[in-house]
Amino acid sequence: MLNKKNRIFIWKRLLLALPAFLLLSFNVSLAQSMSDGTLQVTLSNETARGTNIPFNASSVPFTSVELTAGDSSDVEISSITFTRLGEGSNIDFKNVWLEVFGVIESDKVTVNNDNIARITFSLPLKIPAGQTIIAEVVASLSETSKNIGNKSIFGLLEPKDIATTASIINSNFPIKGEEMLISEYETTLLKFSTSGNNSEINVGDKQSEIGAFSLMNSTDTNKDLELRFITFKNIGTASLKESLTNTALYVSDQIVSAETYIEGNDITFYLDNGVTGGVIIEEGVKMDFIVKADIDSAEMGDFIKLEIENLNNIVGLEIGTNFGAKVVTSTNESISQLKSYAIKPAITDSKSSVNKIETVLETMVETEVEEDSTSVNATAEVETEVDLSVYGLDQKHWGVAYVEALAQADVIAQSDRDLFQANEALNRRAFTKIILKAFGIAPSESVTESPFIDVSNDDSFAPYAAKAKELKIIEGYEDKTFRPTQTITRVEALKIILETAQTLGKLEISGGNMDFPDTTPASWYESYVAYAQANAVVSGYADGLFRPGNNVTGAETAKMVSIVVGIE
Repeated sequence: MLNKKNRIFIWKRLLLALPAFLLLSFNVSLAQSMSDGTLQVTLSNETARGTNIPFNASSVPFTSVELTAGDSSDVEISSITFTRLGEGSNIDFKNVWLEVFGVIESDKVTVNNDNIARITFSLPLKIPAGQTIIAEVVASLSETSKNIGNKSIFGLLEPKDIATTASIINSNFPIKGEEMLISEYETTLLKFSTSGNNSEINVGDKQSEIGAFSLMNSTDTNKDLELRFITFKNIGTASLKESLTNTALYVSDQIVSAETYIEGNDITFYLDNGVTGGVIIEEGVKMDFIVKADIDSAEMGDFIKLEIENLNNIVGLEIGTNFGAKVVTSTNESISQLKSYAIKPAITDSKSSVNKIETVLETMVETEVEEDSTSVNATAEVETEVDLSVYGLDQKHWGVAYVEALAQADVIAQSDRDLFQANEALNRRAFTKIILKAFGIAPSESVTESPFIDVSNDDSFAPYAAKAKELKIIEGYEDKTFRPTQTITRVEALKIILETAQTLGKLEISGGNMDFPDTTPASWYESYVAYAQANAVVSGYADGLFRPGNNVTGAETAKMVSIVVGIE
């Protein structure tokens, strides 16, 4: 939802056609203190006509009302209560909200069991003296075919339904829109997918890519879509306001965002320019978008990673009906993340150069390395400083040398912090990428038909999964799934690492004896554990156990990989 400052900006932009003296009055009134006044409420001619509505629509316009402040003073509204009427039910609706000039102005609320929707505002809705705004009740449907045939109307029944600073409310209550019938018709499907690769960008770059994605109008409703706005959340460490300027949304090297608003970690691209509307995506067309910005500043280790936190944050309307498109992701997940963009800070002086570019670290300790020990038995020469905290490490952690080795070899990156954490279990997706990168195996150049039903062709992980299957590093499951988010055990990880090394001629897995009391002789993993123990690839825990069924952690993977591959 846009904040007060952004709301005022949009309203001013949309009121540019008003005479100059009215605009002057508008600007002055915004600065005036509130006082009692009058509020005129009428049914707008823009109220949606009664029609059949899709049962799965993410937004449907219902009643529109004109709200006019008297000439004497501004008017503020803190809440408006609408009542659902008709042969339907409150459970037909997921949420209800209020829009002004196509901008969501209110909180999204539910319709309670008494068929009441009390719409509230995080900031009061302010109407300048002598001005009129058109407020539209919009609702999202519950997306169940059980509601087909139900009918609903939203109305204001009496003056007390409006909580306002106005002392007088003039209207002919009740004010009701027209009846809407929930039908079998399904709204247009808008499919969201990510694109691009994890990248590094530099402070000082101009219009550098910080996100890439695609939207496809993928259904056969013969309806084109108008894309109105998109809101992303940055889950990276960089401050959007401090790091970025001139942020914009592009299609084919052309800016398509009319305005960009940054509020904390949220960034909203408003695409309706007030003249030609938003971006049109024709039926059956896939459109590629790129987020670009000037990179002004960053701290060491900062990165940007944009996320669609809620699919309702992508708003597209069917042209001709104004029904909201149903947005889905290519992976059928409710949250979708774009790629990571690590920001390389600018070097401003010799001291920074010494501290941030090249240091040599030699760590010598005398104790034996164990998975749960607190010391390091290694000598590591680090050419570029690694921010260990990104991976959940400090210098006392037993795995610091191994994680640093992988980071120096670009097997892992600081932008992968959401996938690689030293003390947390790795999933199959992260583990596979580490294996291919560590052994110098390039992913497939392109994937036209993914070998796994749960890894789509346009998923950035698809080339890694396809190459892993091609080389029989990871085959997947009998049901043709890869299960990328599933964790992997210590013995499964060990087997994959050793077999990959053997296939590439780096070692020969020979027989031997396991010396861990919690492992089973003659088990499928015996030869792997025996070889690893004999060659110091693993050393077990302080209590002498191996714990073969434990989920492998990032640090444990780093140790096994760096020793087998010879990364120092």
